[in-house]
Amino acid sequence: WISVFGSGMRKGLDCLFGGSPVQGYYVDSREVQCLTPASRRGGGSNVTVTVSGQVDGNNMAEFQYYDNPKITSIMPTFGSTQGGTPVRLKGSGFSSSPDINCRFGSSVVEAILVSDVEITCTSPIGVAETTLEVSLNSVNYIRSAVF
Repeated sequence: WISVFGSGMRKGLDCLFGGSPVQGYYVDSREVQCLTPASRRGGGSNVTVTVSGQVDGNNMAEFQYYDNPKITSIMPTFGSTQGGTPVRLKGSGFSSSPDINCRFGSSVVEAILVSDVEITCTSPIGVAETTLEVSLNSVNYIRSAVF
């Protein structure tokens, strides 16, 4: 889901992703939400709010599609419950996003992009054996391992 913010939002608005229309859900006069359609490729897609299928080119924003990152190794696979353990994750698909995060259980920490094949996350305080997940958008997480 994405939220589209503006003014004069009303019931009956839809979103157009590239050329794919999806139903808009009215929240209030400043917000409409739309479910993002699947994409076969990463990259940008224009998002337009439409009224009865009519497009206004001035009401356009860009939505970025990302391929899911792939994790091939994690070092180390354990750390102190006091936190502060730097964890190196290697794989692919990291360079396509400016907003990479790691989630240790329910604790989210910022990831540092080392290269397009490596990120580093620092374990938070109080984490015992838990799942380690990676996100490119702070919403959708990909499970990578148990830490």
